[in-house]
Amino acid sequence: MLRVLLVEDEPDLCELWSEILQGEGYDIHTVSSVAEAINWIIREDQPDLAIVDWGLPDGQGGQVIRELRDRGMVGGVLLSSGMGSQLPDGHGADRVLSKPFRVRDLLQMLTELAS
Repeated sequence: MLRVLLVEDEPDLCELWSEILQGEGYDIHTVSSVAEAINWIIREDQPDLAIVDWGLPDGQGGQVIRELRDRGMVGGVLLSSGMGSQLPDGHGADRVLSKPFRVRDLLQMLTELAS
């Protein structure tokens, strides 16, 4: 079972994505801020995959991605954002998924990142 760190500050989206991904067999851990994500990353083994929202209440998803990479995460990182092509270069994610998106697109990207 692949372990996924989900960093999303919108509670309804977080709950929905968690239910969908758990139904697909992923082990999901959710946090809603940069600080919570970094604390989790420091305490836990690295996740196999991460889904990180760009706009978080206490910073940007790029901070979480940098922390994951600095700690040696080689697994796939998916950045979700409503900013689309306005994201800065060098965000560190393997893939970007623009909101709103279809569930099948999310699942397809995760499958690709996991292989």
